[in-house]
Amino acid sequence: MSLMRFSVLICTFLYVSVSASAAAPSPGKGIQFAAVTWKEALQQAKTSRKLIFVDAYASWCGPCKLMAARVFTDDKVAAYYNEQFINVKMDMESEEGEVFGESYPVEAYPTFLFIDGEGKLVHRQTGAMPAQEFIQLGEDAQNPEKQTSAIEQRLKANLNTPEGVTAYLEYLADNDQPTDSVAEAYFKQIPPRDWMLTANWELLDDYIKSAGSPVIRHIEEHRPEFEAGIGRSKLNEKLQALYKKSIKNLLAETPLDTTAYRDMTNRLLLSLKEENKPKVRFYLAMAAYASRKDTVGLINETIRYVEIENPDVDKLKEYAHMFYKEFENSPLAQAKALEWSRTATEIESDYDALSQYALSLHRAGQTQQALLYARKAVEEARTSEDGDYRKMKALIARLSPQKPVRKKAVPLRAKRG
Repeated sequence: MSLMRFSVLICTFLYVSVSASAAAPSPGKGIQFAAVTWKEALQQAKTSRKLIFVDAYASWCGPCKLMAARVFTDDKVAAYYNEQFINVKMDMESEEGEVFGESYPVEAYPTFLFIDGEGKLVHRQTGAMPAQEFIQLGEDAQNPEKQTSAIEQRLKANLNTPEGVTAYLEYLADNDQPTDSVAEAYFKQIPPRDWMLTANWELLDDYIKSAGSPVIRHIEEHRPEFEAGIGRSKLNEKLQALYKKSIKNLLAETPLDTTAYRDMTNRLLLSLKEENKPKVRFYLAMAAYASRKDTVGLINETIRYVEIENPDVDKLKEYAHMFYKEFENSPLAQAKALEWSRTATEIESDYDALSQYALSLHRAGQTQQALLYARKAVEEARTSEDGDYRKMKALIARLSPQKPVRKKAVPLRAKRG
């Protein structure tokens, strides 16, 4: 821990005041949140033998605001919580909240924590609830049989079987608590050959959720054994779901971590049948170029794929339309849009192919040909009763030669003398 981080930790827990937020009720109404340091709150809890109730919230959280406005202000709720607990509000996205979260992790908002004078978390619950249920939450927090810490202790006593681990993981998931470390610890303690037992594989499938997991890495290194034990299709279904999730997360980051992305795409490709790899490789490359806003790379990759893989006519029409619409300022993209749309009409002269070819011809300055194919597109749409051809009719009207308007001759009138 850096010196600065250590200083923040000290300031937060010893000196920084944990006060009520602007959303807290005014004095005399609702739950009274104490303006005390965390050290003072712990001391008050020890002296009074009360638990500390912590409203762990975020400023943007709608349900948090609902609780503050409607439940914390309820007379029965306020009377119960003000009498039974030391009440503290904690904005989990503030500096002190982030440090607080290192000791008391919160995965969702609002989360309600009940902590004793020794700093031990004895009860927790996530999510908004009505007033009576919120009072029941406070009662459960003071009941040793119903405290989540006691429930967790009982569940942890049976972590040596798939059923016991599953029960604990379900409990954690239901309470919006992380499950990864518990699942990882279970698989670490049993032989990898046992991972393939039905109950264990179901547990692995449900709770090992990261492609970076040591469990997944081991499976990849011993793929033939797991394919034999689980079945190739079932194994690849699990691995591909993890790879796709990781790829999606990587694409959401700016800038794109190209090394991690390349590693994940390679792992995904290894799990695919040979006939599916080119298409998936193309889409992955396209996604990476789009993420980096690399227009040139995206255009060149699409051209490379079309030339090598010879996609079907529907895909050809799709790429022609994409190039025409998205890359208007690229001469190369427009030339390819024209070429691919022409090829598409030779394969399948439906409205989509004919209309796209007409548009590309028009942009290329080939007016007469554009007019010809626009008329063909309208005729095809009318014949098949398929397609909205208003765009083509507008193009025809724009390109058709306009007949000169003949003015009506008006005879001269004789002037009056």
